[in-house]
Amino acid sequence: MNSYLRLTYIALYILFLLMAFLLFANVSNALAGSKAPIVFIFIMLVIGTCLFAVAMFNQKVMMQEVKTLSNAEAENIESANSESSASEKIERVESIIDIYKLLPVKPTEIKAYTDEILQNIAQDFGIVQAIFYLKGAKDNFQCAATYAYYSDSKPANFKLGETLPGQAVKNKSMVVLNNIPENYTTIVSGLGKSVPRQLVFVPLKNHDEVIGLIEYATFEPVTEKHQKALDELSNNVADTITKLLKK
Repeated sequence: MNSYLRLTYIALYILFLLMAFLLFANVSNALAGSKAPIVFIFIMLVIGTCLFAVAMFNQKVMMQEVKTLSNAEAENIESANSESSASEKIERVESIIDIYKLLPVKPTEIKAYTDEILQNIAQDFGIVQAIFYLKGAKDNFQCAATYAYYSDSKPANFKLGETLPGQAVKNKSMVVLNNIPENYTTIVSGLGKSVPRQLVFVPLKNHDEVIGLIEYATFEPVTEKHQKALDELSNNVADTITKLLKK
């Protein structure tokens, strides 16, 4: 609509120019040699005012078009940003593992609690084999529960600083091991035997004391999402075990 108005007023502008030219010629002939220039000046002022009004209106129409285009572009950018923010928000939500759904609701006994923890976290963390150790007397860590552990002998105990799990306990920090030592562990399944891709050692800290350790094997890469979830999980598990031991 604005483009049609603009074309209309351009046509009127040209028409006024032609009229001004013809009027100027006629008035010049009529007033030649006379002493009455006031009528000529008045007519030229009227024509000039009309031309100026047409030009200003045309400019206003053009400015309105520019403003409309700018608003439309701003709305498109805002819409794109909103969609991007929504997409990022969904991605952040999907990247979080809800550890609270993995924790037993009303733990009453340590053996049942440790078994249930390993069962619950297996799927979310891609666990194919796991051992839950608890700290005993003289910094001796003993097996309290296992997941998919097939062996005639029980997992060996370890002490602070001894073997890979003992070193993780000593450092009080999670260890993700990519280079699995030869013959360290073998996963047995219906498809045969295979060596896991990664070993993960998760110390369970209550305040600054390590009261247990979860060791698990996986064929999947351990992502940053997994590590953050494991950190939070370990704190909750350690706190619960400490309370159960005090009963």
